[in-house]
Amino acid sequence: DLSAIHSIQKLQIRAAVCVPLILEGKVIGVIYGDNRERPGTLTPGDLSYLSTLASLAAVAVEQYRLLSEYDAKRKIEQALSIARSIQRNFLPSGPPDVDGFDIWGSSDSCDETGGDYYDFLRMEDGRVCAVIADVSGHGIGPALLMASIRASLRALVEPVEKLEDLLPRINRLLCADIRDGRFVTLFLAAFDPQNGLVQPIGAGHPELVWYRAKDRTIEQIGSRGPPLGVLVDTAFPAASNVALEPGDILLMSTDGILEAANGSGEQFGMERMSEVVRDQAGGTSEEVVAAIFAQVDRFVGGRRLIDDATLVAIKRT
Repeated sequence: DLSAIHSIQKLQIRAAVCVPLILEGKVIGVIYGDNRERPGTLTPGDLSYLSTLASLAAVAVEQYRLLSEYDAKRKIEQALSIARSIQRNFLPSGPPDVDGFDIWGSSDSCDETGGDYYDFLRMEDGRVCAVIADVSGHGIGPALLMASIRASLRALVEPVEKLEDLLPRINRLLCADIRDGRFVTLFLAAFDPQNGLVQPIGAGHPELVWYRAKDRTIEQIGSRGPPLGVLVDTAFPAASNVALEPGDILLMSTDGILEAANGSGEQFGMERMSEVVRDQAGGTSEEVVAAIFAQVDRFVGGRRLIDDATLVAIKRT
């Protein structure tokens, strides 16, 4: 290469030595030295000295690289911790105080942030609307979308006259905003404290569990609409109204509970969850929720869940 020769001549390089920095069999850098005054002044002893220096320098360079990666990771973890704290504040600080009802909700994210959401919203007509939702995936993206859903629900639910009109409005907003193929499953249960009548409306979400105290039976209430954010013009019809009697429990869950798997790949499922509700029906809503989470933990052998998990229990007292 004539350009290299001309460069060497221009710089008047008369002797040069180059030693690689090798760590675990990989070249991560180079130590280079030259002499531009007298030829023959670089000896095999210089090469041996630089080789020793190179082995030390390779370790120092790798330590600096790892330190830089650790610092960057620490900053990311701090940002995620702040995001998690903000997101946790989006969830209710406690259950609403509703005469004749014992209510409890709990959510556990499998990552620093998650896509599950639950809330309790008061409507203009005096009803209380319990909501549970699950954004597909988990992490920062679903957490941001969850915050948007929360804001939309809180802005729209109070003045709405018919609950059937609420989900189409939110669906249109989501269809305009979602461009990465995500979707949202959701269930609303608006209950009247005066008569215990509950109006359930679902959008592609797992079934609600209705425990009847008088005969200890379990009924599942399914969604009648598709997930939100998929089809722009679609209806979300309500399921048949549920008349909760004293001792009855309505349980809402996300698929992080139902799809929790043990070492054999077997899922926890609706039947196991229903059995826990039946066994714990004499306790409070908080005790029912805690018992389900504990049973899921035993079922998966103490391993961390791979999806966000949320439960809401409504018991008429």
